[in-house]
Amino acid sequence: MKKFIFISVSMILLALTSCENEDWIEWTPMSFVSEETTIDKSGNISIPAEGGTYHIRCTNYKLLALDYNSLRENDKERLPSNWKDPVKELKGEWTEVTMQDNVLTVSLKPNKGGEKRKSEIYIYSAGAIGSIIFNQAAE
Repeated sequence: MKKFIFISVSMILLALTSCENEDWIEWTPMSFVSEETTIDKSGNISIPAEGGTYHIRCTNYKLLALDYNSLRENDKERLPSNWKDPVKELKGEWTEVTMQDNVLTVSLKPNKGGEKRKSEIYIYSAGAIGSIIFNQAAE
């Protein structure tokens, strides 16, 4: 009987003290700029078939992080073979990403495959998540 009372009281206390946070903070979307290209409001960048290297800087968050699954090429995750925390470098078939402070350096190899391809990079800062999508033309 004591066990039943204890469980009942515990459940009542849990129900009465359940979390409801009216002070919910909505994170400001990440904003990115690049000297080499333009980035639209959705985070899309059009890249020529020749590829190239691009420096992407976040303007409103200073402490950025990559995760082991931050890189996708044509919607396929590119997981690192030697994952170390914190992740500062990611390599895919045609995309290489390095991060220093709030600047990402992204290099894309030339696209000689005859079809457009896409590289997505997901960036994290506290509770905010941002993404940049490189849409590369085909030769």
